[in-house]
Amino acid sequence: MRGMTIAFLAGTLALGGAGRAVADENEGGHEHQSVTMADLPAAAQKTLKREAKGGKVEELRKETRKDGTVAYEAEIVKNGKGTDIEVSADGKVLERGKSHDEKSEPEHERK
Repeated sequence: MRGMTIAFLAGTLALGGAGRAVADENEGGHEHQSVTMADLPAAAQKTLKREAKGGKVEELRKETRKDGTVAYEAEIVKNGKGTDIEVSADGKVLERGKSHDEKSEPEHERK
């Protein structure tokens, strides 16, 4: 019985993770694609490097919206704090999230 319960929980968690991966790829009606810094236009790279100020740019994704516009989302981690940021292809900061403690994030969200 205990083995069956563990197997059920493991399966449920696996499906939940797969569902999150699918949601990340098509969140809110727009597509997300993992990219590297080299994949970004020069202006977007420059802005992210400036915003990082020596920190690390993580979880970099290209977002293609319904209207065809492209934005780049990233998390900048510095001194144990993470900040989500979204920039346009021409380097304009579109959105900046609140700074958060990286240690307080659930393990599955950290990469």
